[in-house]
Amino acid sequence: MPKILFLFLCSFLSVNGVFAQHTFKSVAPDSAKQQSPQIIVTEGSPATYFTTKKVAEKTPLHTCIKMNPLLLLQGDIPVYLERKIAKKLTIEFGLGMTYDNVVTDALDPDHYSETTTKENLMGYSVAAGLRYYPSSTYETMEGYYFAPEVRYRKYKSVANQYLEEPINVKQGRDFTDFKLGFGYVDFIEDHIFIDMYTGVGMRKRNYFNMVRDGEIIDNGTTIVETYELWNENKMVPLFSLGAKIGFAF
Repeated sequence: MPKILFLFLCSFLSVNGVFAQHTFKSVAPDSAKQQSPQIIVTEGSPATYFTTKKVAEKTPLHTCIKMNPLLLLQGDIPVYLERKIAKKLTIEFGLGMTYDNVVTDALDPDHYSETTTKENLMGYSVAAGLRYYPSSTYETMEGYYFAPEVRYRKYKSVANQYLEEPINVKQGRDFTDFKLGFGYVDFIEDHIFIDMYTGVGMRKRNYFNMVRDGEIIDNGTTIVETYELWNENKMVPLFSLGAKIGFAF
């Protein structure tokens, strides 16, 4: 009898051990899967991982058209075209019309006296320059730049009266500027910008057929005031300051 009880007890323990072993193997993995958190390792933030954002690429600019409204006071109405020719290099051309230099007429009484009246005619202006943009932060045609420039303006007029006597004298003045400029291009919109500049150099100034007082002739009965014509060729220092506004594409 004791042997029978001993065998029954061993059989019972072995069955429970097998059952417990099968229960542990089948339940533990499922339980571990349910309780273990999922770890995601990324180089950026979670928002970067779970969301995608399309960033529009900026189209490189290579050409721009601009005007200088301040030159209206000098009687010059040019239109400028700037074109990219290298990574940090552009070339600029300007072509315009000239009519009446209000600044010169007001501040230059030596060449335009009150005794003479004149009629202004249409002339022209041309300009050319090379621009270097040294910044590595901005694209070419934006930011700081250095620019050697040449500019030529031709003004035409006809002196039609000296004192009270009618005359007919064709006049002209030519300005040729040689300048080293420095400026900054600031975009206020995607394609609209302001080009602020300054520069120093020399100006070659030529005047043709200027009218001034001549001899006074007294023939005994009347006194006649005459005039004479004179020219001037001169080099003078040049300082410039201004701004252009334009559209780039």
